[in-house]
Amino acid sequence: MSKVLRIRPHHGACMQNYIGEGYSSEFCMAMQTLISDIKAGKVDSFILVDMPDLLCERCPNLSGKACVTEDKVKRIDCGYLQAVGISSGDTVTCGEYLAAIADVMQDEHRFKAICGDCEWFEICKAQRRKHE
Repeated sequence: MSKVLRIRPHHGACMQNYIGEGYSSEFCMAMQTLISDIKAGKVDSFILVDMPDLLCERCPNLSGKACVTEDKVKRIDCGYLQAVGISSGDTVTCGEYLAAIADVMQDEHRFKAICGDCEWFEICKAQRRKHE
């Protein structure tokens, strides 16, 4: 049975080039499980949220109910929402959302404008280039 998961918009970008690195082993395990569940068809839709999600819950940067870099994370979330023309709270299919995010990431200028100050940007950019 497929399910709907609540995720932050930027995590759609993180999933695109994930190579097993992350903030902690718990975070890495949660990310890998999410990606595997999507590929196996166990998750078919996302509700895009502007608050910590199931991945954030495993991140050491979560402090109470917010990320220690919440302003940056919200800016990245908003950047992807605007780029794909949807809003926080919308429900989207995994395939459609991930494809739309991948399209944004293919445009190097838009990708850098949205994610350029993310600590994982260089790793993500290098992975993206391997797939070109």
